[in-house]
Amino acid sequence: MLQSVFSSPGSSSGAAAAAAAAAAAAAAAKEGSEATKEKEKEINEKCFSKENFLSHDAGYDSLLTAVIFLNQIGCVAREKRIGWADLYFRSPAPSSTSPKVSASELLAAAANRVRLVRTQPPFIHLEPPDSQQQQQQQQQQQQPQQQDRDQQQHLAQQQQQQQQQQQQQQQEDRLTFAMVDIPPNWSSWDIQQLWAPLWVYVHLDEQQRVCWIKAKTEVDANTIMDIYNNMKQKQFKLLKHTEYRHLKEQEAEMKQ
Repeated sequence: MLQSVFSSPGSSSGAAAAAAAAAAAAAAAKEGSEATKEKEKEINEKCFSKENFLSHDAGYDSLLTAVIFLNQIGCVAREKRIGWADLYFRSPAPSSTSPKVSASELLAAAANRVRLVRTQPPFIHLEPPDSQQQQQQQQQQQQPQQQDRDQQQHLAQQQQQQQQQQQQQQQEDRLTFAMVDIPPNWSSWDIQQLWAPLWVYVHLDEQQRVCWIKAKTEVDANTIMDIYNNMKQKQFKLLKHTEYRHLKEQEAEMKQ
């Protein structure tokens, strides 16, 4: 009875101490894991930061530039039978009495003429087949859209070409005139003198007694109409190209 009374307080205190020790160990483990995570985060930020990526990128470009430079100067030196020991890479250039050849002078014809172009690096698809199928489906869905855009672009180009052709035809109609029923004794020289001091292109059709004239600019075309309207005795009819075409269409309909 006395043993149980005196032993019970000791057992309870031992259990409490064990619980406290377990709690302390758990807290220490938690703090240790958090410290480990913070340390890993710090290491990742230092080792894989954006600046480090950029510096690695710049270092790769510098290495590639140096390799290309050495290969290029090596090829030129071999063609000129110059050894590496005879090349001078520092600036300023060696004196005229020095037997060495300046590398900058050796590559003067090729300086700033080599361009490095970035290409996409080769890679392997590590994605599951499902994602590849999704990509293929997306590409198939995008193909009709691309075809529609190409068709729309083609139609827009055709419309633009038609508009340009119409504008050119309208300009030709404004600059071209037909002299109808001209006197039989008139020559091309007489017609050019009639419209002087304007320069006009003259095409005389003696069979139909029609003379085509073409002005250089629209201002000259308006001047031709003014000269014709101010003539007191008109020995011919002056028609615009569209008017002459309509006249011939009417004559063809009447013959039918």
